[in-house]
Amino acid sequence: MTSRAPRVWITRAEPGAARTAARLLALGMEPVVRPLLAIQTLSPELPDLDAFAALAFTSVNGVAAFAGLSARRDRPVFAVGDATAQAARDAGFARVDSADGDLAALARRIAAGAAGPVLAAVAETPVGDLAAAVRRAGGGATVGVGVQAVAVYRARSTGRRRPTSSTRSWSIPPAPDGRWRTRAGRCSPPP
Repeated sequence: MTSRAPRVWITRAEPGAARTAARLLALGMEPVVRPLLAIQTLSPELPDLDAFAALAFTSVNGVAAFAGLSARRDRPVFAVGDATAQAARDAGFARVDSADGDLAALARRIAAGAAGPVLAAVAETPVGDLAAAVRRAGGGATVGVGVQAVAVYRARSTGRRRPTSSTRSWSIPPAPDGRWRTRAGRCSPPP
């Protein structure tokens, strides 16, 4: 009897879903790409970038949306993590600083390194309040380092349902300890 490759449901939005699927295929798994969210670029009027010392991106989606709204690439960038930093470099930004983490890590990086106000290109419904996080990270010492957020994209539901019950829901990528976590949080290696 031949064993069938484990099926893994990928819930993330495109274009990330395709990259994740390729990684899973390379690991011998069968990806089921059924994103729960779709990314829609917004068209806000951007403020004058000359008023900002730097830009902040909390996701690859924010980089892509902002890059479509402005041709300027002359501001330093603070990115939440390495994938977002790479997306900023790929979009033409030369001075990019990766916080290697989450919103709190990004806030600490901005509080410690921004030379003035920061424009943050964010989701319409952001996961966290970057401006408040920067104030907390700076302990009140971030005079002149305010963060102004501008919504450049929205995540909307695709209305898709979960695939068949034979599909496992694993977090991608693996947790920092190298182990894969199921939705229930239990650790186990890939099946």
